[in-house]
Amino acid sequence: MIKARFKKLVSILVMATILLGVFPASPSASGLTSGDVAKGTNIKVEPVSSIDVKSFIDTMNKEMVEIYGIKNGELEFPEAIASGKLKVKVYTVSVYVDGKWVELGYIFAYGDTFGYTKNDVATINGKTVYRYIGKAGYDANDPGYDFTNIEFPYDAYVGWTFPDLLPEAKYGSPMISEPWRNPGIIKKTLNPDANRVLYEQGNQDAKQKIIEQIKLGIQLIHPELVGDPAKFNQIPWEKYVHIYQPPTYSSWGMGCIWHKDADDGQLWYKTIPIAPYQLVESKYGIITLGFLDDGKVGTIDILESVDSKNQERLLKTISEDVVVQLSSFWEQFLQVHGLQLW
Repeated sequence: MIKARFKKLVSILVMATILLGVFPASPSASGLTSGDVAKGTNIKVEPVSSIDVKSFIDTMNKEMVEIYGIKNGELEFPEAIASGKLKVKVYTVSVYVDGKWVELGYIFAYGDTFGYTKNDVATINGKTVYRYIGKAGYDANDPGYDFTNIEFPYDAYVGWTFPDLLPEAKYGSPMISEPWRNPGIIKKTLNPDANRVLYEQGNQDAKQKIIEQIKLGIQLIHPELVGDPAKFNQIPWEKYVHIYQPPTYSSWGMGCIWHKDADDGQLWYKTIPIAPYQLVESKYGIITLGFLDDGKVGTIDILESVDSKNQERLLKTISEDVVVQLSSFWEQFLQVHGLQLW
């Protein structure tokens, strides 16, 4: 346990070093993200070949239990789905920032990347990219759900931001509430287990964490769809986002919303990238060897094995040199994109 927690702290500190080394120090500097979001040139998904898949999946399952406080086996990723036909494949996610690629965690799916038609294949900087990174699932017997590749470019400019899809908005294409309970409206039957466990079982801590991960995933991958920050922050995401692949501490998840045109009844959907909780921690400057129970920002749990003199030194060093800088980084990021730290 000590080793695992220490590795977690180190991973956050490494990420902090990368982020602070890449992004400009001044809010007035050039934009923090570059590349074209619509064309997919700001995102890169690369396969990880040298990885122990069993160990990786075991770690992802442990992370879900630890982050969300759920029971062992309540949500659990298998090593393969579709009765063993589709095996897990692991990738890294990177964003293009100020002339450099910055790695922001893992993403994994089952089976190979694929597309159904010629419109599901794109070429980005000479690389062939498919619309789907594989299948999503957390049941060994599940045939899987098409897992949209966040590297795939937009089909067309959508013309809206998420606040435009609220029922009271004038855009006129409101999001469908609880789509997993409305298969007749969305013309699809969904597995509600992740929504039930993370939204609906009275686990407020889990629900709040997943909401923050949803918001941050949209910010990082689709910042142009945030719109009015205050309205974006007020959206009850747990009512609209179906989670078809839960995120973990270090890996991305994926969800989906559906919205329906009030005039012609046309049904649309938009996939929702859900950020690893590690990125949420860095956003709020929470550096911890475990997970904080007191909800305080800028504090750290020190292992009992560290003597009192070193506890004081570590607390001072980490809180001042890392926590404050991480908070400053996110403030810069949000200022450049015209957003707010919610």
